[in-house]
Amino acid sequence: MTSRLLALLTALALAAPAAAQTTSFPALCLSASPDEYVGRIEVDFGDTFSLYVCLTGDDGDPLPFALNSVQWALLTTCCGGSPALYVDVEYNQELTHEGDPAFSVVSDAVSCLDQDFVVLARVDFNWLYEPVEGPFNLGAQCLNVAYDCEGSGWITTGLPLEVVPLNVTPAESDTWSAVKRTYR
Repeated sequence: MTSRLLALLTALALAAPAAAQTTSFPALCLSASPDEYVGRIEVDFGDTFSLYVCLTGDDGDPLPFALNSVQWALLTTCCGGSPALYVDVEYNQELTHEGDPAFSVVSDAVSCLDQDFVVLARVDFNWLYEPVEGPFNLGAQCLNVAYDCEGSGWITTGLPLEVVPLNVTPAESDTWSAVKRTYR
């Protein structure tokens, strides 16, 4: 075997036991609360609403590492045509931030953040249009591994956030003949 192949096999053998011990992963998500993961929010149509980009442990567990750096983005307009769009962002001042939430933000800790629940930013949303149907989902996603203060990378998952629009006027049903008359 070549020395590179031998080095790769040795690294994999050493990493396998540590990977096998990992049964849960931290999550980067949007939350309706700045204090804990809350995956549902009810909002009156037309009202601006705030959500929080957060890093937390799996299933509400504490974050298992001290945060040094994370790269993330909002998932609001690319996939599914959300009726709401972010309009303002207030970043956590314990971190430096570079980028735009629609594409990519790198958030670096000024000094290690050893917290159970880390809020990266508060994001305000406005309605683009009245939702035709009921609830829809918004999210945030890690674009790379999150780094702890020791330089190790952590794979993250995501947690969904359901937005339930209130006071939505249901669309009226019409006959096919009425629809055809509209376009004549």
